[in-house]
Amino acid sequence: DLAQHNKAPVFLPIALVTSIFPPSDSATKTQRARWEHGHLSVILNELPKLILSAIRTKNIQMLGMACDLLVPPIAMLTLLCLITLVLSILFGDDTNRVLAFALVTSLVFSVLTSWIGYGREIISFRQLCYAPIYALMKIPLYLKFIFNRQVEWVRSKRD
Repeated sequence: DLAQHNKAPVFLPIALVTSIFPPSDSATKTQRARWEHGHLSVILNELPKLILSAIRTKNIQMLGMACDLLVPPIAMLTLLCLITLVLSILFGDDTNRVLAFALVTSLVFSVLTSWIGYGREIISFRQLCYAPIYALMKIPLYLKFIFNRQVEWVRSKRD
């Protein structure tokens, strides 16, 4: 909404957001479903309008926000890249295979570069290596979004 009025957010390095996460696994799953389903709903519902409006009004800030919104959650992006690679191996020609391999390679390079620059103090390399398994564990959450989307806000239980 702010970008539509040429007031797009800017990076502020001193800003800090903190949150207290729910203590139980079930509450964490509820909160994660709410976050991710909400994020995906915004992508589906708002992205086309944002892009069209940005082009129509020549609003570069809004176009930038739309491009940022184009990127799905990292677990979903990983799954989509891996699915693309598998399908290109099974059904594609050499060009498709090379492009799919380049896609997965660029994703891995981007994640590693980000981790080296910003994430080493947060998670270990060993934990990072479990990212593909984490992405696979997200499949039920994404299937639930398709077939049984969480549309109501459900408060996570906390102490």
